[in-house]
Amino acid sequence: MDAFEWMIRNKNKIFNILFLALSLFIAGKIYGKQLEARNLVVEKKGQESKKNVILESISDTEKRVAAYRKLLGEKDGSSVINTIGTIAGQTGVKIISVKPVKVEKYPEYVKIPFKLELSAENYHSFGRFFSRLESHADIFMVDALDIGVEEKSKNLKAVLTVSLVTNK
Repeated sequence: MDAFEWMIRNKNKIFNILFLALSLFIAGKIYGKQLEARNLVVEKKGQESKKNVILESISDTEKRVAAYRKLLGEKDGSSVINTIGTIAGQTGVKIISVKPVKVEKYPEYVKIPFKLELSAENYHSFGRFFSRLESHADIFMVDALDIGVEEKSKNLKAVLTVSLVTNK
């Protein structure tokens, strides 16, 4: 009976110890759940940070594409012919004929080709013409080239396909 009597005398202390142990157990469970929730939040934060980096990269790429589109500009056939004529005049090349070729449309740009017949006194004139054409602010590409000598005048004759690349 000693143990029973001791329990009756100290029932409040025993009750307090059991209550404290139960409270610690419950607090431990709550702490564990909160720790899991915190870890999930930290993980989500890391994922969102990665998404933000990717979104910034996409935004930068979109800005560069917009800048390239602005650089390309929209051109029509007559302005292309005028530009080619100006360059030919500056370099001593004569334009014999200009024939438009079928426009090639791509998802992000349009290629406007022209078949040109040119005449010049020497290769240097053609070289200056091609150099100025390909270094022009508009994007010109020489797609095909055939150079020969005219039999009548002994001048050089070139047949080439030139394309202007522009946005849609």
